[in-house]
Amino acid sequence: NIYMTTGHGETAITELGLLSQMLSDMNYDVRSYDILSASISLNPRTDLLLMVSPKADLEENEFETVMEFMEAGGKMMIFLDRASFNVYQGKLQRFQTELPLINTLMEAYGISVSSNIIYSDDITGINLRRSSIKVGNCYTDDTVIVSEAAEIDHSETADITYRVLLETSDSCIALETDVRLETTSFDENENRVFTVGIAAQ
Repeated sequence: NIYMTTGHGETAITELGLLSQMLSDMNYDVRSYDILSASISLNPRTDLLLMVSPKADLEENEFETVMEFMEAGGKMMIFLDRASFNVYQGKLQRFQTELPLINTLMEAYGISVSSNIIYSDDITGINLRRSSIKVGNCYTDDTVIVSEAAEIDHSETADITYRVLLETSDSCIALETDVRLETTSFDENENRVFTVGIAAQ
């Protein structure tokens, strides 16, 4: 079963048409899950917790519940939005809400998300704007479009195994969200590959 968290301004499964269809095609049972009021407990052996684009942080008791689930062997996927492109104003807008407990949850597994935004210097590899880029799936030949992606860092630890899931091409650069793109010159010496999706186990 896949349980999608609610109560933090997350994107609902009804707004994720392609993902919803993919999960349905693979016979996954997707349900909403309110960590605070749920009448059932998650099974670490069979359930996956999914959090998509939260706009508010976990509460302390929610954090403890999720940590207990994870420490018992449960799995969780988190998709974070650091910024969005305002099509009416023609510029990026950074989300100001801090998510300290969600960050602490990721840091427990050596993962952190940078405050930067990744741009492409290859006009053949972008979709409409430089912050909407193609990234490669490290296990298939497929590519996906990711917009306003931030770099994911991880620290190697002896008891955790990491797998890079999505990464950019080597023609990308990371800039802080308050940097104006039109005043920035792309330096090929700063271009490199960035990780934008990672798994820790």
